[in-house]
Amino acid sequence: MKKNVRPKSPFHRKTILITSGPTREYLDPVRFISNDSSGRMGRALADEAVRRGASVVWVTGSPDSGPRPGIKTVPVVTTEEMSRECRRHLRRADVVIGAAAVCDWTPVRKSRHKIKKGPRTRLTVRLRPTEDILRRLSSLKRPGTVVGGFALETQNLLKNARRKMADKRLDFIVANDASAIGASESSACFLDRRGATVFFPRSTKTRLARRILGEIASRWGNG
Repeated sequence: MKKNVRPKSPFHRKTILITSGPTREYLDPVRFISNDSSGRMGRALADEAVRRGASVVWVTGSPDSGPRPGIKTVPVVTTEEMSRECRRHLRRADVVIGAAAVCDWTPVRKSRHKIKKGPRTRLTVRLRPTEDILRRLSSLKRPGTVVGGFALETQNLLKNARRKMADKRLDFIVANDASAIGASESSACFLDRRGATVFFPRSTKTRLARRILGEIASRWGNG
């Protein structure tokens, strides 16, 4: 009598590259521009991907990103560092999920020393855009690699998410509003390049990660 054999996960022997957390852009050695991202979503995606049998490279700007079983953790600080590490690991990636809340702006000049405050001090900071990491990865990926990301919007959620997906040439995008930043629970919407739209009700980041990876597996799991 044959034993029941559990089918292998679509992610078995696949490599998933995941980014998470904020990045920091320094004004001087102690002050920086950043955001309130906790990195929970990327962390949950990394854990769930390992549970499904994938090899995971987790490039994260979260300051509390300690070692996690089965995950290659790559800590970074700036957007430039995150981009460099993602490009270094892109060649082996079958799926890329950009869940990081990357800082979109960086100072044109960084002071070598702490900027002193005086009673009449006025500070003007000139900023320039940082590199668009996901757009760069989409342009460099090998054939067959699936690249997706997140769109956090404060208005016109689906319209702006679809525009971002097209602009960055992504295979899918997960849209959510600003209430998701730093929260332990959130709702979201999964959109793919073929026009499909799947709504996820409010839930924990762990459950949301399962649903997101389930959508990816159902579309590209046999690739």
